[in-house]
Amino acid sequence: MKRKSLHRDISKSNVIINPKHNKHPEEKQNSDVGKYIEQVLDPTLEDVKEIVMLIDWDNAALLDDKSKGPVTDRAGTPMYIARAVSVGALKFSTFQTRAIFPEISEEAKALYIGAYDQEKYDYYIREINKLPLCIKPKERAPFEHLPYLDMESVFWLFAYLLCRARVGKEDDESNEDYDDFLRIMEQHDPGRAKDDSRDIFLAATELVKWKDRLHPKLQLVAEMLHEMAEYLNVQWAYWKGLIPEDHAHEMMKRLFLNTAVHVRKQGDVRIDLKRARQPLPNPGSVIPSPTSKKSRLNDGTAQGKASVRSKASIHNSREAFTVIQSGADVFGPIQSNDNVGFVDVPQAQSRFSVGEKRRREE
Repeated sequence: MKRKSLHRDISKSNVIINPKHNKHPEEKQNSDVGKYIEQVLDPTLEDVKEIVMLIDWDNAALLDDKSKGPVTDRAGTPMYIARAVSVGALKFSTFQTRAIFPEISEEAKALYIGAYDQEKYDYYIREINKLPLCIKPKERAPFEHLPYLDMESVFWLFAYLLCRARVGKEDDESNEDYDDFLRIMEQHDPGRAKDDSRDIFLAATELVKWKDRLHPKLQLVAEMLHEMAEYLNVQWAYWKGLIPEDHAHEMMKRLFLNTAVHVRKQGDVRIDLKRARQPLPNPGSVIPSPTSKKSRLNDGTAQGKASVRSKASIHNSREAFTVIQSGADVFGPIQSNDNVGFVDVPQAQSRFSVGEKRRREE
């Protein structure tokens, strides 16, 4: 948010964990990124290298580029794409209700204030909670990709990775709640229907359900996912101009810190990074072949491409239609496309992107 940019394709394949860094002693932490959570948890740390990096910025958009107007073209990786971006419209009802900005534990609050200050801590709570809990919009708000939609993508990424995480080497029994979550996430296909089947995980979020979806030893993060879901279920576009642009980012940052403090008290949980939890064995279930779906890709040009079927493959995690484009220049040219094209993308090179002005039929 500090650089006024939207990534618009946050996904598992666009996040690098534990990247290799140059081992030059004179290399310092990039001061532009703010504080890492390690520094918030331990204020004595000075230089910290990135543990997680977000790559593939070729589909990004600049918020302060007023010459191009609102960001209305749609892009993302299907499993992680925000619901409004997936459908191409915001929900509309006579009443729109907002969430309460979450509070965190006293210990997490003290660490936050020590890293930043009391005014910043109070600012977001004050600005969100001073607004009416319920408003009556006269009409549906126009769709545009606002910053909170990127945070919804981060939430889907958190939820999917945490629910799939296996603790230690032993197997744990899957259950129907976990299996349903896995199936709905992995079969999500943007733009095919007026509704998003993943909506149930936000609109009807329940703490007990998140616990059931997680490995028994990871249930201590269920409350974080539940609170994030409650907050991101709100159609925040109806409050545009009345709230800080980075309110959803700040909400997630605080809940993540709160959970990190809780986990530190309980003791670290060792996750098996080589294997993920598997779904319930169900010989009668049918998982759609990736070759039966089409992938929409923003090719960065003014013309759409010929329509063909995607050949994206499903890996061990069964994650279909993700994007792997390492080495992208963060500050490279940002392009948008108001067209729809179907392109042949081998293996896992597939992305959803669709404009609203013109559609090409398969």
